[in-house]
Amino acid sequence: MQDLYELLPLGRNSIYKLVNEKGFPKIRVGRRIIIPAKKFKEWTEARVEVQ
Repeated sequence: MQDLYELLPLGRNSIYKLVNEKGFPKIRVGRRIIIPAKKFKEWTEARVEVQ
């Protein structure tokens, strides 16, 4: 999660809401949440709005 804080200009609550969104790429190992970099990049690119 710490890496997301550095990547995204969001607060802690917003990061947790994002990670718990349906379809967000994550792997849960116990209480730990692992976010695969490649899947996160694909997920982000699919949601970018071009203006």
